[in-house]
Order: sequence, then structure tokens, then C-alpha cells
Amino acid sequence: MNAHIPEDSDDLDYIWSIVNQPDASLLNLSAFDYSENRSTVTFIPDKSGKYELEVNVFQYGDELSVQTFIIDIEEGDTAPPPVEPVSKEEEWVEDDRDNKWFEEEEIIIEETVQEISEVTEVAEAIEVIEEAVDVVIIEKAPPPPPPSPKPVIRPGSTIPKISERFTIQVASKKVLSDAEIVAAGLIDNGYDAYIQKAYFKETDEVWFRIRIGSYDSRETATQVAKSISKKRGLSTWVDFVRYEE
Repeated sequence: MNAHIPEDSDDLDYIWSIVNQPDASLLNLSAFDYSENRSTVTFIPDKSGKYELEVNVFQYGDELSVQTFIIDIEEGDTAPPPVEPVSKEEEWVEDDRDNKWFEEEEIIIEETVQEISEVTEVAEAIEVIEEAVDVVIIEKAPPPPPPSPKPVIRPGSTIPKISERFTIQVASKKVLSDAEIVAAGLIDNGYDAYIQKAYFKETDEVWFRIRIGSYDSRETATQVAKSISKKRGLSTWVDFVRYEE
């Protein structure tokens, strides 16, 4: 499962969680295999049924999106247990499983029992059983294709922008006084820092973004952002200059 990454996004954090799983499933997050940036996960289901996973995507404290993935594992999608050799004294018990793999196995086992009854040497009986077991080939059903991610609406993307002007964001705070402290420190060091109030209609939240400058090209803004990151030890990213709502 691969989380959708919004355009023009960098330095993202992905927080995965299991929202729902079959009652008998013991699957937990420690069984997941993650990609390097945690945007992609894979796992092996331990029970048939519906698995619902959720990933929250954050950037500098802003929640960009919440994506949900639903996978329905039908009975038989996972491989059946391997066939174990049995001794001559064991009694074969039929059950009502109607999977094709079990029907093929049952035919082979019946032929094996008949061959065992015809041999007299224990060594020959073991050899017949091993040959029969080798014939049974159990193929694991291919996993279902990953579901398409739900359309993602990036919070804040609806704030009006000036498409020909670019700015640098260095932090985002929920409390205005915290943002003012960061901005004051940048101004004291000669940066053209300002605070922009951003209202996210999607989540009904207000964030105070600390930003620097206004540039006529993304390339120039990117070079300045790298310089700020190196000198100040701050994470930065380039965005369009936006109007405050």
C-alpha cells in the first residue's frame, strides 16, 4: 500500500494505524514492512476477512491528509497448511472442505494408502509416502491488487495563491505567541520574516506559519531555503505566496 504524496511536498511524516481487522487476527504494526520514508507498507494477512488501514500524512506539524486502505482477504487467498507424512497405523479422516487443492491431495493420499498396504518392508513404505508428498504442490494465491487510494485534498491548498511569487516556510505553530518568538529571532538575524495566519477549511484549524521573503522564481527561493537550513539548522520548504484569509 502506497500513500499518495501531494505535489510539491517534501519532508513528510507518515503515521500508519490499523483501524479494523478480522476478530481472529493477531496482526499488529510490528509485522509491517516499511519503505525508507514509510510512505509504503506491505504485510502478510494472518486471517481471512477485512483489513482497514489508515495513514496520516504530516509536514512541519501540518496534517496534509488522511488516507484509508481497505483490503478484503477471502478464505482460500492464503496457502493451506503443508502436508505432513503419516504412519501406517494412522486413520484417514475425511472432512467437508471443498477447496481444489484439498481434493487433489485427498486423491494422492488414497493412492498412497493403497500402495502402503501392498508393501511389506517399512523402508519401502516410507519411500512411497515421501514420493506421494513430493507430488503435492500447493501454490499460494496471488495477493489481491492494492486498492486505489481515495482522492486526497491537501489541507490549505484552497488558500488563494500568487502563482508567480514564491516564499520560504520555516515553521508552523498552533499558538500565535510561539510563532512570534520564532519570527523575532529570524528578524534579529537579518531575515525578512513574517507570520501568516492559515485557516484550513478541511480540518477547521488555524495555524500560524513563519515565512521568509517573496521571490519571483522557485529556483531562487530554493537556493535561499537551502542556505537558511544550513546556517540556522531549520527545516524549510518552498511554497507559493498566499493571501491570508
